[in-house]
Amino acid sequence: MGWNASLGLLLGAVFGGVGVFVPALLLVIGGPPWHDLILDMRAKRTTATPTVVSGTGSSVNDVQVMRISFRYRAEDGRTHQAASTTASRDLIERGRGHGELDIEYDPDEPSRARIAGTRISVIPPVAYLPALLGVVGLVVLARSAASALRTRRIYRRGVAVAGEVLRHDATASSENDQSVIDMRYRFRGPHGDVEGGWKTVRPAPVGAALWILHLPGRPDQNVPAMGWPTAPATPTATTMKQTPPTPGAPKIYS
Repeated sequence: MGWNASLGLLLGAVFGGVGVFVPALLLVIGGPPWHDLILDMRAKRTTATPTVVSGTGSSVNDVQVMRISFRYRAEDGRTHQAASTTASRDLIERGRGHGELDIEYDPDEPSRARIAGTRISVIPPVAYLPALLGVVGLVVLARSAASALRTRRIYRRGVAVAGEVLRHDATASSENDQSVIDMRYRFRGPHGDVEGGWKTVRPAPVGAALWILHLPGRPDQNVPAMGWPTAPATPTATTMKQTPPTPGAPKIYS
């Protein structure tokens, strides 16, 4: 597996996991935020009559959060029931006294309603921003997994050809205080010379001959053989021809 794929799998799993776990936990604790977003866009106002005031088991600033159930008549002429949570002492006292409350409701879904000035979800929408991090993390994870599977497929089905290390390109990355090097190499594919690269902290020396594996008919899908095994001959710009294979050596393109 390449250095990029390994790092991508690690970062994708970490950020993707955090980005999925944190919003899921917030949904369980605070309820979905989209009800408030919908009401912010299209709510209609009316008055409601409280029916029941009950505790929720949570508190805000040492004030118990109460659930106020209420009944109201919507613009369709029918009576609907809903509930809203609040820590406001004034609203709680009015609810216990069955005094009228100003509410906001969704005309398309009358069961979606809240007392005016309150929120259905106790978690503000901005708290769900880590979900965006999760999306990015999952994308990175998926791409890195695809890269790892592609590399595995090349190792299993690839054709071996003789290649030569051309140069070492520096990168801005490091692993265990060692610089990651982009090892550039060249090999002869079915239709001419092909240049590839592999990021590693232990590159083969420049000019070294090594085996390169690529998918049949797809020289652009290539990786160096693991451990940098030496090819039977060092190819050059003018002599990247068929090399007589040694017993048990992989096939080399001519």
